[in-house]
Amino acid sequence: MKKGEIPEIYILQSEFCRAVSQPKRILIIEKLSDRPKTIKELAEELGFSAPNIAQHVKLLADKGIISKKRKGNNVLYYLEYPEILESSRILRGVMLKVFKKRGALAKL
Repeated sequence: MKKGEIPEIYILQSEFCRAVSQPKRILIIEKLSDRPKTIKELAEELGFSAPNIAQHVKLLADKGIISKKRKGNNVLYYLEYPEILESSRILRGVMLKVFKKRGALAKL
């Protein structure tokens, strides 16, 4: 690696993190933690339109974060790697500690 050059793994990690950085996508990941769900189920549980949820699900699927399987006439989406929930919770825990330290937690 040359000085000032960013290794490819860090670029890929940045792109992956960007995919899960949108609040609706975080919610989708959380909702898929208990069982596979259809777009319709996710939309109803989250209170957003099915087409909007489908766009976010497609992006998450394109990044390999979620996968789909057919069950009868339904397409169910599930977490390909459930350990992503742990990383999300760790990040949220660190964030809360930072906010608490800064005194900003009272505003949340």
